[in-house]
Amino acid sequence: MKTNWLPWFFGGTGSFVNFSNNLPFTEIPEGVIDYYMFELGYMIGATVEHLFFEEKTNDFTMYILHHYCALSLVIASYIANYVGIGTMVLFSLDIADIFTNSSSLFGQTIYDGMAACHFITMMIIWVYTRLLCLPYIVYYLFSDQHAM
Repeated sequence: MKTNWLPWFFGGTGSFVNFSNNLPFTEIPEGVIDYYMFELGYMIGATVEHLFFEEKTNDFTMYILHHYCALSLVIASYIANYVGIGTMVLFSLDIADIFTNSSSLFGQTIYDGMAACHFITMMIIWVYTRLLCLPYIVYYLFSDQHAM
């Protein structure tokens, strides 16, 4: 994706400092809206599944609150045209899920080595994106006046 706000540590060529240029009239690159709609559909589906089809366990209320907050944040960032920061946050939360699902898939087969490899990859990506990149972005947002 060619943007001026996707940073190098997420595979882009820009700087996330640029997401706030010309707010609220920032240019939205092609594909970002599709990504947002995919995420919104996934979140709505997970909420409906949790509400109506899954067994109601002790943590039912906590997960409903989680789904409500996630949906609210995605919808509010889209409406307020903060898709730059929203995309980076969603990306940092989603990228490890690829290997989470693939390690689960291989764990159900006879390929235990592949499951272990995908699990280790998932943990490395999870630590990188959620414990390094995401806190850095949040710190920048709350400490730099340019982004506010």
